[in-house]
Amino acid sequence: MEESAAADPAGEWDLLSRMMEVHVRFHKNRNGGLRPSADYTAEQFSEDLLRFVDEADRRGFTLIKMRALYNAGNVLRIFARDYERAFRCYTILTPMLDGVSMREFLLRFYVYREIAEFCYSFREYDEAVSYYRRITEDPDAGDSYYRSRAFAWNGLGLRYRNGYGDLERADSCFRAILQLPERYAVVWDGIVTDNLGYNST
Repeated sequence: MEESAAADPAGEWDLLSRMMEVHVRFHKNRNGGLRPSADYTAEQFSEDLLRFVDEADRRGFTLIKMRALYNAGNVLRIFARDYERAFRCYTILTPMLDGVSMREFLLRFYVYREIAEFCYSFREYDEAVSYYRRITEDPDAGDSYYRSRAFAWNGLGLRYRNGYGDLERADSCFRAILQLPERYAVVWDGIVTDNLGYNST
């Protein structure tokens, strides 16, 4: 990273290198757990990430800004449990995703999933559905288990069932999982069977 930073006159690699340093510091400080010590708290880490957001914005490094926003949102949500600020990070980031493909910015999948979950928890069901649809309709989704469209179809099914009480549409979403080439049958067959069975009772 240091060699790349030294050879990059634009400074993009230098910024990436400094971001990596704070990520490593936070990872070591929490020692793999959810409770970082007071030496470097989740709040401090998120503030550092938000400073990187501002710097990347000033210097025109759009993809770095997007990555820093996503990471800040995750830290605020998972470790600091500051859901309001986490949601703000995701809502700033979400409109920026229209200008990049999932191949350019692999985190696009996860941002849409996180914002869909937030919208559902706020009972904004139409918004949740729209973000899950962006995943199911993305031609670049489904390249791995963690970016499988099955997550989005399952989310849609749960929203139609729990948010709208529309069991027919929920069933169609759950069944769509069975048609995916990346569904990883051992995992998803059981989930689909359970959801369809629940809907039929």
